[in-house]
Amino acid sequence: MSVLWIVAAALGLVLFLRVFHLHNNQAIRRDWEMLLTPAGLQAYRQLKASISLDLETAGYSYGEALRFRDAGSVDDAIRLLRSGCAVIAQAAPDRLRLLAGMSVYSRMVAAMLPVRPLPVRGFRLPGTWGVAGLATVLHHVVVTSVEQFRIRLWALREGFRIVPRVVARSTDRVAAHRTLAGTDWERVMAGQADFQLLSDESLESFRILVTALCAEKRELVLSSPVV
Repeated sequence: MSVLWIVAAALGLVLFLRVFHLHNNQAIRRDWEMLLTPAGLQAYRQLKASISLDLETAGYSYGEALRFRDAGSVDDAIRLLRSGCAVIAQAAPDRLRLLAGMSVYSRMVAAMLPVRPLPVRGFRLPGTWGVAGLATVLHHVVVTSVEQFRIRLWALREGFRIVPRVVARSTDRVAAHRTLAGTDWERVMAGQADFQLLSDESLESFRILVTALCAEKRELVLSSPVV
């Protein structure tokens, strides 16, 4: 039996299983989300508000930088690029701490919502695109949704390490060359877009984890003997 035939058979099996479970995933997701407690919902909303503020601030800075660039105002455009870069640099460590904590708490749950892989095509930087692609391959190799979730967290952490470095280097080059167009501008804007996507996917991961933790807690309550 050739290696190619084995690989083809394995890929076919994976595809069959995913199609088989696709129709059940939406129903499973609805059942799990009903287990989200008020405290869990509040924690999710608080994190969403914090992440939204960072994204809005960075988005405003980069939007204004483009506006000043189009108007030919180099100094103002560079100043706003640096402002956006600072927002990403300050927010990234918070995201990394959040994801590290989520990884620890994920060890406390036995089951989770069906976890989808990161949207590879949504990423624009080669580094983040490559990490998301590798995570997608690993996603289809592991068995449980908890393992898939941990792979997702790993990819998000790597993304938040890559984006600030690329954005900072590209911003410095734009400032040094005082250019209003070119590859460095494109990298900065790609980094900002990836930062937003990574943040959105981190929030979605938090929702999945909190839902699982709420379900786990409720299961413990329901299974406890009545005194």
